[in-house]
Amino acid sequence: MFAVCNGAPGPAGPPVSVSHVDAGDPRCAFGGARVTSPGGSEAYACNGAPGAPGEAVQLEQLMPGARCSTGGARVFNSTGDVVACNGAQGPTGQCAITVGVGGTFAVDGGQLEVRGPPGLADSLAGTRLRPMFYAGADGSRTRVADLMFDVQRNERCRVHAMADGKTRCIPFDFVTPNLTRGASVRYFRNAGCTGPEVLPFGQSTCTSQPGPYIFGHDGCAYDGVFQRGAQVTPVSPGMVYDLRGTTCGLSNFGAGVTFWGLGPAIPLSSFVEVTTTSTP
Repeated sequence: MFAVCNGAPGPAGPPVSVSHVDAGDPRCAFGGARVTSPGGSEAYACNGAPGAPGEAVQLEQLMPGARCSTGGARVFNSTGDVVACNGAQGPTGQCAITVGVGGTFAVDGGQLEVRGPPGLADSLAGTRLRPMFYAGADGSRTRVADLMFDVQRNERCRVHAMADGKTRCIPFDFVTPNLTRGASVRYFRNAGCTGPEVLPFGQSTCTSQPGPYIFGHDGCAYDGVFQRGAQVTPVSPGMVYDLRGTTCGLSNFGAGVTFWGLGPAIPLSSFVEVTTTSTP
């Protein structure tokens, strides 16, 4: 008995190389690939001739009709067609316009114009000033004329002409009476009308002390805003000295009148400037 065995594997053969052949080559009219063996022999794999051009499809819009009750589109060529129909029309949308009492709306040349109630539609809040309103328990609402809220100073303010030629919204709303410093008369506690200035305040059954500000007025416009100072004890009840021009005399305001000091001035630039405009 005897055996026949396989021999040991031989060494790896050298690889072949493959290169591109451009269209127009005499061996491959439409291009292809060249395969070259390590010994230098060549073989070619050529591309086939191009096929005939395909037929383009066409698109046609369909109006509502038998094939598409709501209209659509038809795609077709010489072999047939495919139709895509629009969906059914949805229900008509509802539009509600609320303009409030006194408001109006109208269509002019295809454009809808809505105007709210007077005093509401044209009120806009800014970065500091916001309009204020009277709100009724029954849902009513109306603008408070000239009264706004300064969110930076956290207080209500009214529009007034100032002596610097500008109009500003200053904290003067008449809810809490503020003191006014007139231009023609000044009041002092000391004889000779010297020392700190004071201002009289007539108490009422509604309030026992003035508001937090004192407003200077030159007879035409407000020329200063001051912090209200502390309460001052007069010479005797109801009596202080007044300066009229260059004459200093004694004034008797009577019982029930208190006197308050003039505090630091507040720069007018700290209040928002307001201008008048006709632009809505």
